[in-house]
Amino acid sequence: TLVFCLRRFKMKNNYFTTNVSDIQLILNEIKCCFKIQELKKIHFIALSEIKLKYRRSIIGPLWITLSILMYTLGISFFFSVVLNRDFQEYVSHVCVGIVFWTFLTASFLESTSSLSHDLSSYKASRVSYTFFFLKNFYKNLIYLIHHSLYLILFLFFIGDLDLSLYSIVLFLLPLPIILNIQIMISIISSRYDDFPPIIANLMQLLFFTVPILWGVNDLDGFEIFKKIAEFNPFYQMLISFKSVFNMKYLVNLNIGYILIYYILTSGIAFWLFRKTYRRISNWS
Repeated sequence: TLVFCLRRFKMKNNYFTTNVSDIQLILNEIKCCFKIQELKKIHFIALSEIKLKYRRSIIGPLWITLSILMYTLGISFFFSVVLNRDFQEYVSHVCVGIVFWTFLTASFLESTSSLSHDLSSYKASRVSYTFFFLKNFYKNLIYLIHHSLYLILFLFFIGDLDLSLYSIVLFLLPLPIILNIQIMISIISSRYDDFPPIIANLMQLLFFTVPILWGVNDLDGFEIFKKIAEFNPFYQMLISFKSVFNMKYLVNLNIGYILIYYILTSGIAFWLFRKTYRRISNWS
């Protein structure tokens, strides 16, 4: 009788497990990934990948920071003359923008392979998909923090630094939107091999549509194009990041736009994750 009851109980558990909704599975997966043990695992693996990448380098990620600095100085020297701008003000504008765009580009390009390269690990260890999303995001966030620390020193040296108590909030403000976009890119790229080169080319094109080398004030007299530029989600995220280091940019930040982008990207990412949740493991 005991064996019969145990078998019936096991059959009932299997029945409810196989028929549980995808929404419940995704919510449970997200909940598990934010446990302290899982967060420690994400932190450890992200740092391990960074150390592995620069294991033969002496100064490590500082190479990326130096390359950004050299690129910024060269671009600023040329365009400040062409656009008739003050070099000190223009180099600050460009440097912050390029640091943020480097983070965006690296995050989106790496997300194109975050699932497709790690699906074999998922099948072997049953690690959650959310784990791979957060690991990729956190690794690039470490790079961003690393560059931002040197950016603070650079802006302090040129006299264009104005930190405030709101700097941390402004730094965190665009991150959920970026994570949602990464999730969408990861899922679509795991299904279609044509998507990664599309993202690479698109990021190069978007670089010139976001006010990094130019400013929104350059569109004075073209009100339609100026409104489009201000509504650009990447521009609003860039303004939030620039306001971290100087509060004078805060007047251009529209919290309403940020909230709209967060709701839209969260809804689309969750819907896409729900639709493909049971099929992602087969796209390897």
